[in-house]
Amino acid sequence: LFMQLQMPDLGRPGGVHGRSDEELASTGLGRRSAVLGTEGEDLGRFRSPCGMAVDRDNIYIADTLNHRIQVFERKSRKVRGLVGLPAKGDFGELQDPSGLCCAGDGRLAVVQYGLDRLLTIQLSLDSLQAVNVQTLLAEQLYGPFGVGFASGRIVVADSCNHRCLMLDPAGQSMFEFGGRGSGPGQFEYPECVATFSDGFVAVSDKDNHRIQVFDSRANFCNYIPANWEAGCGGGRKASSSSVAAPAGTLRGPMGMVADRQDRLYVCDCGGNRVQIFTRSGRWLWSSDISKPGVDPCCFRSPTGIAIDDDGAVYVASDHCVQIF
Repeated sequence: LFMQLQMPDLGRPGGVHGRSDEELASTGLGRRSAVLGTEGEDLGRFRSPCGMAVDRDNIYIADTLNHRIQVFERKSRKVRGLVGLPAKGDFGELQDPSGLCCAGDGRLAVVQYGLDRLLTIQLSLDSLQAVNVQTLLAEQLYGPFGVGFASGRIVVADSCNHRCLMLDPAGQSMFEFGGRGSGPGQFEYPECVATFSDGFVAVSDKDNHRIQVFDSRANFCNYIPANWEAGCGGGRKASSSSVAAPAGTLRGPMGMVADRQDRLYVCDCGGNRVQIFTRSGRWLWSSDISKPGVDPCCFRSPTGIAIDDDGAVYVASDHCVQIF
């Protein structure tokens, strides 16, 4: 269930956080240090894991098709158990947890796409049992998938409504942005969310095969890749081709995370790879390009990604989580 491989060679303290753009372009995620899980239903195994969050002590993994959130100790990487919801109340059991993030004050924000529901979960200080659960945006969501947190605010990708919603610290909706289409600020099934250090937001616009960056007031800033245009590279016409999309283009992007230098690490799900871009959309690295002296990274339909404060990278794909 847990395989310790070798210690990561990340070059300097801080892991990917401390690497320059040039170093990332050369070595990417670095060496794989461990793999969590294999396919299955037992504790420590996964069925289509997706969203992840990492805090000081724990790794939280949305084990989507097993309908649960598994928790691993960050240092030992041993499984601790499952997040438990209160027996009382209308919450029932977790179903289809997809998006997941730490939402301040010890809370987790969890999207349940099958129930069109967004929860905030406050865990006990000495267990994985929830002591307080709130439902946000009741009856306002349709197929939500991803969630992020920045500057005290939660942003959720309301995928089948082709929009995103921004919530204030109290969990009340502040505004929405998007609408169906392929123009700037429009979406075709937005799936996942990443946040930058200044509160700007990246949204994986899955079926437009691009990422869009917005400021804290949801004004459109730029595309990732910067030169995206419909029908070219990773655009709609290329998405139906059996030929691999060129490096630097996207095909069905999903999970994303930003490091401390605001570089964006992208699960290019339809391309079976992870790619790294600058915030402005300049391509740096793709896992499907091998270089001499660099261990290859192999992913099958990666969906979720996270980075801890030591600069270790966690990638969910093919019923496991790889750590670099």
